[in-house]
Parts: sequence; structure tokens; C-alpha cells
Amino acid sequence: MTQSGVYKIEGRSPLARIRSPRPVNVSASETTRCAGRPLTIDAMPTVLRVGPYRLFFFSADRDEPRHVHVERDANRAKFWLDPVRLAESGGFGRAEIRRLEALVRDNAEQLRRAWDEYFTE
Repeated sequence: MTQSGVYKIEGRSPLARIRSPRPVNVSASETTRCAGRPLTIDAMPTVLRVGPYRLFFFSADRDEPRHVHVERDANRAKFWLDPVRLAESGGFGRAEIRRLEALVRDNAEQLRRAWDEYFTE
């Protein structure tokens, strides 16, 4: 929480996904305007950081089976959690994907618990 009492989360607008692969820090209550209408910013809660990797959810993913996104620089991957397996990737080599799958598998219970807590609030 900042001094002003506003929680800071990592998030981005849907349009930012097209323009920039990097998240921006925004207030949880911050909105922007798109075509003259308020547009709420999607949250991307980070659930785990290990070395250069960030494991996170998109708040709009609630209608999909449990999964986690992994990011390092501009490289991304998505892993299903039940059971742990690669859903998609971009930029990572095969050896790194195997290491990431092991990382997700080793932390699967924590990731599943974080998913359930976040999406059942």
C-alpha cells in the first residue's frame, strides 16, 4: 500500500497488451478512457518470483482451467496446473521450457492454492 492508502498492483489495459509486452504499475482503482467510456485495468497478480522468472495470472483468466503464466524478458509461457503441462510458449528454448515445467511442478500446490484464493474471492 502506498502512503496515499492506494494499493499498487501490476496491471495493464487491454490495449497495452497490443502496444507493449511490459506491465505497468497502476492503482487497483485506476481506470482509463477508451472510446469515451471508462475502461478498468486488468490486474496481473504475481504469485511467485524465482530468479529472472515471474509467475502470474491474468485476472480475466477465471473462466479457464487453473494455469499460470511465466515471463522472463520478452519470453512467455503458459502452463496448465491440473496436471502440470505446457499450454503454449514463445521465445523460450526447449531446455529452458523443461526447467520451467519443473519449476511449476515443484511449486504446483502453492500455485493452485493462489489460483483458488484469487479467483474465489
